[in-house]
Amino acid sequence: MGTPATEPVQAKQPALTLPAGTPEQQQLEKDTAGLLQLVRELKAEVDKAGKDTLSLAAVRKADEIQKLAKNLKERMREREQEPGNKP
Repeated sequence: MGTPATEPVQAKQPALTLPAGTPEQQQLEKDTAGLLQLVRELKAEVDKAGKDTLSLAAVRKADEIQKLAKNLKERMREREQEPGNKP
């Protein structure tokens, strides 16, 4: 069992229906993997910085994460609004 910060969040929300292998699905998977990598890099940067210190690289990485997460969220919401994607 991991710490709460490392355990995946299990959402109890209905899933969007995206056919496997579609360009949209592939892009979402690619972007989510990229987001995960950025988060891991940020954690390493914060761990390396130590207490009461935050590097400019960590701040930039956090901005990058925020932009990518917002973009993913917007695209998922757009997919949710399309006909045939309602639960």
